[in-house]
Amino acid sequence: RSKNIFLKSEYPQKIKDNIFLMGFFFLPSIPPLGFLLLLITLILSIFSKPYFNFEDKWNIPIFLSIGIIIFNTIYVSLINKPDELINLPISIIWLNLFNWIPFLLGFKWFQEYLNTHEKRCIFAKFFVSGTIPVLFSCIMQYLFKWEGSKELFNGLIVWFLKPVKVAGGISGLFSNTNYTGLWLVTTFPLILFLIQNNHQKGQNNKKFLLTLIALLIVFFILQTNSRNALLGLILSLNIILGIKTILFLLLAIIIFSFFLNYFSLSITNFEPLKIIIPETLMSKLNNIKIDLYSPRILIWSIAISLILSKPFFGWGSGTFSFLYQNENSVNPPLLKISATHSHNLFFELSHNFGLPLSLLLSSTFLLLLFNSFRNINKYRSINKNFLINKYWLASTSVMIFCHFSDITFYDGRISLLFCILLSGTRCILKDCEEKKIREINNYHKTN
Repeated sequence: RSKNIFLKSEYPQKIKDNIFLMGFFFLPSIPPLGFLLLLITLILSIFSKPYFNFEDKWNIPIFLSIGIIIFNTIYVSLINKPDELINLPISIIWLNLFNWIPFLLGFKWFQEYLNTHEKRCIFAKFFVSGTIPVLFSCIMQYLFKWEGSKELFNGLIVWFLKPVKVAGGISGLFSNTNYTGLWLVTTFPLILFLIQNNHQKGQNNKKFLLTLIALLIVFFILQTNSRNALLGLILSLNIILGIKTILFLLLAIIIFSFFLNYFSLSITNFEPLKIIIPETLMSKLNNIKIDLYSPRILIWSIAISLILSKPFFGWGSGTFSFLYQNENSVNPPLLKISATHSHNLFFELSHNFGLPLSLLLSSTFLLLLFNSFRNINKYRSINKNFLINKYWLASTSVMIFCHFSDITFYDGRISLLFCILLSGTRCILKDCEEKKIREINNYHKTN
């Protein structure tokens, strides 16, 4: 009886909500504490409702996906282990399931903490606040050349900052510039929501501070030298501002470029632009080549070859790097290209667990995103929550589509953020579905 009171009463629910928010706040800067708090909230949510509600149709593909992942893992590791994996310990395949099963469980059970407009607004505030330590580490790395291990508060917090030359750009608290870039570019839509929300409330001091943080976020997105993050920034601006505004900006950039050329100036030699856009990123953009021998295409070709050889059950989680190295031994063009994953989430799921699983999950989440966008626009005129929902879906879109050209999922902080954004997206669609039901009921009452 006391257990039920603890889990279901209003006051403990607020405690659970606060633990969830604090867990996410600490996630980027103190990952062990963040993981622990979020794990506690996930367990509490599962214990309070320890079943899949199949009346919610979105739970069905999640339940099926977990079953397929476990069955396929048993099949490839215990029943019919491929000869190519004879020297790979089975434990690696099973341990790598921790990248996927908690993600799917979190999608279902984190909804408890995001199921209202107010909860999503508060989460946006904690998300931005938790990103401030990331920005601080980027500033210290950029201005004061911080690198290596840094201890704060007498060793209570330990940050390791990879040298810029090794990382290829500003990475801050993350081990890879692409991770940093994706975290920041996913934060960007939600800080724009907070700016607009404070503008509507006339809170100019908060608006100014948030605008400053937003500018820092954009600056360090560029300083990561991550093309994937730049793509995400363009995508989020397109969703938030609309295609007409983006076309206007592109036209302005083209006119600006012609202006420079008219005066015999080079974009890469334009000093103000160098401060904003690093030369390394400019060089990467200028040297983009899509041909059969580009690194990404070569990696994808190997991934597709592996997928087609085992399309139904896959090779097992965490096996791509091992098999890729074997391919390297017989494909000399690949020898100088390292790859720990397939650089595409659809290919990664297909390689690990088979095409059926990959098609099921990809179509589920893309359809969820599409339906959410369609519904928030449909009820825009009567939906006071439109603003947070639109910016939330912009962040979710960036997270999804950036994973089709790279995989940052294997950083636990990124996968948890991915999971939470999708969980909140389901809550947004549920709100729209409830509005539709109320609309139908009101129609019947008036007729």
